Amino acid sequence: MLSGGNFLFMAGSGTLGVNFSDPEIQAGFFFFNASGVVATLSVQAFSDLSGTVSLGTLALGSFGPNQSGFVGFQADALFIHADISFTLPSPTASFFIDDFRFEPTAVPEPATLVLTLLGAGWLGRQARRRRR
Repeated sequence: MLSGGNFLFMAGSGTLGVNFSDPEIQAGFFFFNASGVVATLSVQAFSDLSGTVSLGTLALGSFGPNQSGFVGFQADALFIHADISFTLPSPTASFFIDDFRFEPTAVPEPATLVLTLLGAGWLGRQARRRRR
């Protein structure tokens, strides 16, 4: 997992758009509701940077006054953009986001792929020899 050493303080309801440099399969962040009201979170993931091809919206839950915790989400397909929405009933209610994490897609190295194919070929050859 990669992690950004970031910290964000926001007030009121709104949407935070996040663009990733590479397609991701899961992401999350630490959330602290610094207000005296309930904060509700949701995320919508997109497979394109312009935010037109939606992979769906997911409710991330609610946080009571002064409640905190890690909030994560995962998609069935790769996403490269996410809109995280925060709903607070008061425009002066504030919250913190820290330690944004994301899981990049795993791309096998060429040497690993070649060794895997050689091993599968050897197993196939051994099975063929035993049948003779």
